Order: sequence, then C-alpha cells, then structure tokens
Amino acid sequence: MWLLAYAGVIGQRRCTLHWADLEAFRQHYPDINTTADIFVIDNGLITCAGLGAVHDMMFAYLADRFDKSALDAVMERLILDRLRPPNELQRLAPAFKFRGANRLLIAAVNRVESAITERNLVETVSREFGVSRRWLQALFKRGTGMTMKEFQISCRIERACQLLSATSLPISEIAFMTGFSDGAHFSNSFSHMLGVTPANYRKGVRQSLTYRANAFGQSIPL
Repeated sequence: MWLLAYAGVIGQRRCTLHWADLEAFRQHYPDINTTADIFVIDNGLITCAGLGAVHDMMFAYLADRFDKSALDAVMERLILDRLRPPNELQRLAPAFKFRGANRLLIAAVNRVESAITERNLVETVSREFGVSRRWLQALFKRGTGMTMKEFQISCRIERACQLLSATSLPISEIAFMTGFSDGAHFSNSFSHMLGVTPANYRKGVRQSLTYRANAFGQSIPL
C-alpha cells in the first residue's frame, strides 16, 4: 500500500492496510481514503489488511465470477469453514480478548482503547458507568493485570511505536499526538515499558526495515 500511495495510483478509491500501519499511513497520506476493514475492493483496486485476510478478499472478488458450488469446493479443499465480511474488525475485540470477563470490564477496556489521549479517564469512565473509582480500578486490575492508567499508557506506547516506525514526525509531536504531557514524560514512559528510548527505537527500526519503491529504485520517504 505504501508503494501504491507513493506512486500516486490510488486516487479517490478506498483502501485498507494492516492496523499497525494505519495511523502512520494516514499521517503520510491524509487525503487517501483508508479504512480499518479487513479488505476493500473498489473500482479495480483490491487491498487487504494482511495474510490472514487474503482468503476473504480472494473469495469476495471471485464470488460474482464463479459458481457458488465451485467456490465451496475450493473452500473445502483449503479447509475454510467461514469467510469474513470486509467490515469485520482487524484486531481482537475486547469481548474476545477478555472472553468470560465482566461486561463492565469489557466496556471499560473498549473505552480506554478508543480514548488513549483523554485525561482523567478513571474519573470519566466511573461517572459514565455509575460506579466508584475504587471499584472500577479493582475490576480493571483484576481483569487485565494493570490499572486503567497503566493500560492507557500501554495503548499510547503502542500507537507511538507505529508512528516512530513509519513516519519522520518529531518525537515531541508524537508525544503530543499520543497523549503525553511533554517529551520527557513520553521518553520516560517509553523507556520504562520497552527498555529503549523513542529515538533509539526509531533508529533500530530504520536500520532493520527499509521500505523501497522498486518501480523507481528509491526509498520511500519516512
């Protein structure tokens, strides 16, 4: 997808890519219509979120070109018992990751994952759910092994890793975008969780992963 965007061939068509690259891609190419679908087929452009979505994309593309019985036979040969629709979630939903857990915990996890930059989240969520802060914190700790704040920071660090890996945004800007109060707070939290500074993390990624546009023989600008 990076190569297609760099080559300027996507235009106004919808497309998708792996969730780990989605935020960084949107920073690079804000005018491209990206989605978090597992696959997208739009006017000759066929994209998917990764290897696990290839079968779903392939059968959706072939559905109106081949007889259903023929496709069923291929599915059986590939030991596929289900094809996912394009709008199915790429990432595991909290209800799956914490299956069997209290419904309130699942709702709280979902709330945190969707609001990683929000301040005073414990107070906000406890008020929204009509429970005490202490009870909510105990539930969250028991269910995830982390406090709500620790879980939120882990979500922030995950997002920061994506941006450090695939953009040239200043580290101070990434800190702001991921909800940290300043660069020092970001660096300390990042180093504490991953054992490396944000700058050294980015340096390591750049040394091990090179994105190249082979049609032009040039590196994709990061």
